Amino acid sequence: MKTNLIDHLYFRAKAQPRAIAIQRLDGAISYGQLLSLVRGIAYKLRQEGVAPGQVVLTRLLDQQTEWLLTLAIMHEAAISCSAHGATPPPSNLDPDVIITGAPLSEAAAGRAKVIVIGGDWLNALPALSTVFKARFYDGEESVVRLMLTSGTTGQSQILGMSIRSLLLRCQNSTVLWNAGGRKLVMLPLSTLAGYVYAASESLRGGTFFCSKFAGVQALLDVFQIEYVFGSPMQLLGVSEQLGERLIRPDSLKMTIYMGGQVSPRLLDKIRLTMAPSVACLYGATEVGAVALYTLDLENSLSGEAGYVLPEARVEIVDERHQALGANREGVVRVRTPQMSSSYYADDEATQRHFRDGWFYPGDRGWLREDGMLVLAGREKELINRGGVKVDPALIDRQLLDYEEVQDAAAFGFENAMGMEDVAVAVVLNQEITVDSVRNGLVQALGLSYSPSAFVRVEAIPRNEMGKPLRAALRDEYAEKLRAYAGQT
Repeated sequence: MKTNLIDHLYFRAKAQPRAIAIQRLDGAISYGQLLSLVRGIAYKLRQEGVAPGQVVLTRLLDQQTEWLLTLAIMHEAAISCSAHGATPPPSNLDPDVIITGAPLSEAAAGRAKVIVIGGDWLNALPALSTVFKARFYDGEESVVRLMLTSGTTGQSQILGMSIRSLLLRCQNSTVLWNAGGRKLVMLPLSTLAGYVYAASESLRGGTFFCSKFAGVQALLDVFQIEYVFGSPMQLLGVSEQLGERLIRPDSLKMTIYMGGQVSPRLLDKIRLTMAPSVACLYGATEVGAVALYTLDLENSLSGEAGYVLPEARVEIVDERHQALGANREGVVRVRTPQMSSSYYADDEATQRHFRDGWFYPGDRGWLREDGMLVLAGREKELINRGGVKVDPALIDRQLLDYEEVQDAAAFGFENAMGMEDVAVAVVLNQEITVDSVRNGLVQALGLSYSPSAFVRVEAIPRNEMGKPLRAALRDEYAEKLRAYAGQT
């Protein structure tokens, strides 16, 4: 089967060899150079024993090197997978090869062959004749990529992406943003958004812009970036970079956030420092993009995820999987043309989240009559506080509206009475009284949303999509909090 990224790379290298394939602040790689680099890396991987069908896990931080290796792995008809930085790979991921920038212990390597690469390894690439050719997958349903889900509940799942699914997801990405223009996706290649962005640019002969976070401001200016995609926390960081400027970047038309909600204060900050037009994109690794909308000044941000895309289907169902009518809260299930149908090597998780052609992302919510999907929280994250289901994300959003609060994440824990209770971890810019915060939460959300305990931390643990790892907070602080619950 020849319809994969490598065939398009060979084509682009012949048709437009000088077009820029990868652009960084400190240099660029053309399509002709990219093919040469990918072939050289693929040759060395073949010499190391990488074979078609093998699972190759990359554990690197440099985005450009990660992408070069991903393409080289596809050149050899193997299956690539990028490790998340914030959460460990699932225990059922059993790679044949691990490519890393530093040696691994025997426990970390397992049975996998370990290839340690550095500057010398990448610089010593051979010049190859046309005799060295790409290997091919068996067909369009062949798995080319293992995607790790974000693991918001503390456990990441593995999703196998076939050639067909990859092409459909790239096509879907093009339909969503058919205005063209220069795009910067800050999410890493280990995420669906980061990987599909890089793949889409390669398919259409576009430019993959990559930068370390500290260089984003310069990249926006130098290359006149028009669209920036990122998690709310990433956009907050860029907004702070740009905060000292008197004017917004001239070229930037829109910022698009995914992976969580933004607070009104953050929304105002993004509009002031980046672009007045801000969009919300809702989806999941398993199904791709599902809903989209552009926020205007009147939006309340009270859980709106977006208007359901024409090619997607969303239903709200009860516990018996029966569809509910408009404006009735229940379990969200989703179907898209490019969706996956199972998890990789995990029948139990597949049965839990995939049912009758639908994917159950674990969200609760309702559909308005105008097609707007409104979320009421994640099922596993809802805190059952005396029979009242508390959505910790609402607490996060309310707290992030305080100037004194840099970051926050609410989480559930078992108090000394053996009951579910609410705590909040906060990162503060400056001092603020607990009473003022608690009173503000009660006035905005009700008494049930008043935390029993506050924990001051240096940083909130988050996954690659910027979502707070509430289970990690609960595991770290649960025992200490039991002693304080009910005393405040």
